[in-house]
Amino acid sequence: VVAFDEDFMDELPRLLAGEDIEPLVSTGSYGWLLTAYKALRDSEGQTVAYVGVDISMNDLRAESYAFLVRIGSLFLAFFLTIRAIVLWLIRFYVLYPLNSMASAIGSCSFDEGEHRAQAMSTVSRLRISTNDEIEHLYHSMDDMVHEMVGYVESSQEQAATITRMQDNLI
Repeated sequence: VVAFDEDFMDELPRLLAGEDIEPLVSTGSYGWLLTAYKALRDSEGQTVAYVGVDISMNDLRAESYAFLVRIGSLFLAFFLTIRAIVLWLIRFYVLYPLNSMASAIGSCSFDEGEHRAQAMSTVSRLRISTNDEIEHLYHSMDDMVHEMVGYVESSQEQAATITRMQDNLI
């Protein structure tokens, strides 16, 4: 027979009367415990026995901390996965199109007719389709290159015409 701890003595009359007992936290001779008793009743509703359990609050605290660490780790893994996906999407839908446009414009040369045609072809072949501002920027850049080539060719034709006129005048 194991005697009840002193912290449980207030609940002992309810226990002996067969009533339900609320869980109790105690710091007695057995340590820091969460004690719970559940009444077992027969078919007539009479309490015939109790099922009791003592759980160490230190163990419960350690399990709670371990649970929080697992939840934190899960959240961190989820966050890092989402971050990796977002970085991949940024690279694919933002950086790659912008770098392609910058590279195409950087390699353009407008001084000779063959280079101008190649510049227009290089920019037009990009076919960037992101359905956002970057695609709008690409179409504006493509239009700008075509207009620039037109202006260069027009100014070269005008320079040739002026040269012919000057030669004829002389």
